Formats: sequence, C-alpha cells, structure tokens
Amino acid sequence: MNSPTREQISPYQMLALMFFTRLASRTLICPTTMTSPPTRDLWIADAVSAAVAVIFVVAVCRLGEKYPDRSIIQYAGDLLGGPVRVGIGITLAAYFLFVGAYSARMLGEAFTMSIMPHTPLTVFIAGITLLAANAARGGLEIIARAGELLFPIILALLLLLLILPFDQVDPTRFLPLLPNGLAEVIPATTIEFMFYLEFIVLGLLIPHLRAPEKATRFAVIFTAANGLFMTIMCLIMVGIFGPTLDALGLQAFLLARMVRVGEFFERVESVLLASWVLSTGVKISLMIWGFCTCLQQIGGLVRWRHLSYPVGVLLTASSLLLFTDVANMARLLAEPWTLVSITSVLVLTALLWGGHILRSRGENER
Repeated sequence: MNSPTREQISPYQMLALMFFTRLASRTLICPTTMTSPPTRDLWIADAVSAAVAVIFVVAVCRLGEKYPDRSIIQYAGDLLGGPVRVGIGITLAAYFLFVGAYSARMLGEAFTMSIMPHTPLTVFIAGITLLAANAARGGLEIIARAGELLFPIILALLLLLLILPFDQVDPTRFLPLLPNGLAEVIPATTIEFMFYLEFIVLGLLIPHLRAPEKATRFAVIFTAANGLFMTIMCLIMVGIFGPTLDALGLQAFLLARMVRVGEFFERVESVLLASWVLSTGVKISLMIWGFCTCLQQIGGLVRWRHLSYPVGVLLTASSLLLFTDVANMARLLAEPWTLVSITSVLVLTALLWGGHILRSRGENER
C-alpha cells in the first residue's frame, strides 16, 4: 500500500498527465513533417506506432504494478543492484531533461513562427520554464491537479480543431495508397513510436497512484485513444493540405485558422496557442519533477524541491543550446534522438523484466 505521507494521484489524474505528455504538445508538429516518404500514407505510421506503443505501456505498467510501493529506480536497485540503479537513474534524468528541453523549444518556436516573430526566443522559453519549475516545486499533486483541471478543456479544443474543418477534406488526396509498399512508412513509424517512449515516466508515477492496480487499464485505454486521435488528425491534414503539407510549418495552427462557423466564430488560432502554452507547461513541470525525483532517489536526498529552479535554468539553457532552429530540432529528433531513446528505454525495460523474471524463478525454487 502507498505510504500515507507520499503524494498521491488518482488514475484519472495519471491519464491527464499522459495526455499532456503525449497528445497535446505533439500537435505542435505534425507527425508527417519529419520524414521524406509521401505524406498521404503516413497516417498508417500513427496507427502502427500506437499499436506497438500499447505493448510498451503494458510492459512498463505491469512491472510497476508488481512493485506498487517502489519507483522504477528503486526496484531497479532491488532487481539489478545498486550500480545499475544509479545508471538507470542517470539515464532517466538525462532523458527527462532532453524531453523537457525540446518541448520548451517547440513552444518557443511556435510563437516566433506564428504571431510574435520579433520577440526573442529566450523570452518564451524562460517564461514557460520558470512557471513549470514553480509548479514542479509544489510537487506531483499540484501538477496532477492542474492537469486534471485543464484536461477536458484542451481535449475539447483539439476535438473541435478536427471536427470543424472536416468539410474541407478532399478524399482523393489519400490516393494512391502505399504505391511503393509498406516499407516506406517504417521510418515514420519508428519516429512516431519514439514519442510514446515518454510514457516511461509512468515508472515514477505508479507508486503515487491511489489504485496502482488500475495503471495498466487506464494507460492502455489512453494509448489506444491517442493513436486513433493522431491517425484522424493526420488524415484530416493530408486531406486538406495535400502534398503541400511537408512544406508547411505549424500545420495545426494553420488548420485552426481555417475554422469558421457562420460570421461570428473564427480566428481561433489564439485559443489554440493558449492551449499549447498550458499543455506544454504541464508537460515540462512533469519532466522537471521526474528529473528531480531521479536525483533524489539515486542520491538519497531528503529534500528535492529546492532543485526545481536550478533544473529549470538547466532546461532553458539546454533548449537554447541543443538546437539551432526548428529544422535542426526536427532532424535531431528524427535521426540520432530516435535511435538513442528507443535503444536506451527499451534496453532499460528489458533489463528490468529480465531481473524480475530471474528473481521470480529464484523465489519459486526455494
């Protein structure tokens, strides 16, 4: 059972945090723009990557449910030993830092590319990171409550973004389907699956669940629903923008500009930008919390909240120094980061499952 002094969140709040981790901020860049194959076929990559991601999520959650009072770093030490525990903790801390850095940079680029091109990029990144660090300092319950409050509002906005311009979709732009075979969408599927690996943060969240036995069910439901949403979004964008989609930036923003109901409801892109700010802020807060939690658990720290602001500064510097522009960021995410993240996260998960299986066999033989 969870300790009464440990921060606790509900399964619904966990689902909301998954939403902000994966779906809301992912709409900043359309999945089709990081690869070279024909855009009309890449909705298949969204569907296939979601199916594979369900397996990954089940692996992470099932393992967490077997050790409901221990985080992924803590039971790594139990299963594989202290040095491996430290290695896994450092790997996850670096992973959360990079995810937070590219998320902040993505939001900053969205503002400079859309409505405020003359404002320094640093202003947007530092501003959102400061707010996120302040929320992270309040602890997981504060982040979860913010996510719980914003989740239905932003979800409704994203659904409207898909429904209202639907009459402008041209089905002929989806054809021909896979003229060169299924192999051409494999790179896009790999890249899209890479973003699902951010759900490794569930390994830190499950010990804080009031009902950890529900983690797998909620996580699988959201992952499948997310895959369906992203597939539909990709189809709508291809159906509207056609072969010009690859040449466009901030496709969701352009899609919002096309929304119009009668003569009174239009120009909703500012609302979309506001939703991006809020959703990215929740995601960065969770990444900062995850980074600080990793440091606490590998270093045996009693207090960690004072680390949130220095981590926020480190995250801001990383987002500015790691990427030269949005095109460079897309290339880094599509090539080296995809390989590094998939390799490290999947190897980490496989090691933990191997340790668990060996430990279970040893206990059964006694």
